[in-house]
Amino acid sequence: MKVLFLLVLSLLLINGSSFAQDKGKKESRSERKSRELLAVKNCLDKDSIVIQIDKIRPSFVSNVNVQSYYGYTGHVLKLIDNKFSCNFIYIGEAPTAMMGEEMLSIYAKEQHQPFAKKYDPKKKITYYYLRFRNESEDNKAEWECFMEIQNNGETHIQMQTKELNPMIYSGFLDTENIYGNK
Repeated sequence: MKVLFLLVLSLLLINGSSFAQDKGKKESRSERKSRELLAVKNCLDKDSIVIQIDKIRPSFVSNVNVQSYYGYTGHVLKLIDNKFSCNFIYIGEAPTAMMGEEMLSIYAKEQHQPFAKKYDPKKKITYYYLRFRNESEDNKAEWECFMEIQNNGETHIQMQTKELNPMIYSGFLDTENIYGNK
């Protein structure tokens, strides 16, 4: 009888402790999510934008996953202190563009650019718009950049110019400490 009582008591204690652990995990997940949302809001409030690209969608094919095996690809867009930088490959009509040929890349380095910004509270999306001059050797076209940044950091960027087909890039807002966003 005592053995049965001890067995039941120990099972209740084990079950109770696992319930408490589950509750702790849920709280930590919600805390982590709120911390991530706060980091994204902080970046948007400061207009300190660093976007890591992991998908490219040319106008004539489905998504191209460009995420490297180790994480970042080097395809980055930055808008910090009104200085715009980007380094994107262009996949268009030319067959060599898949290799990221310099002639067809979209490149800008710390161009001082004014931008327009708007927040849609219903959709929970912040929109940015700016124009910049491509700095590639053989391609000096003027590009328009439309950015949609969701509250969770998910980002879509459309680049378009009169000379080439538009491109859509998807990625995430990088809220790491190295950019001073935390």
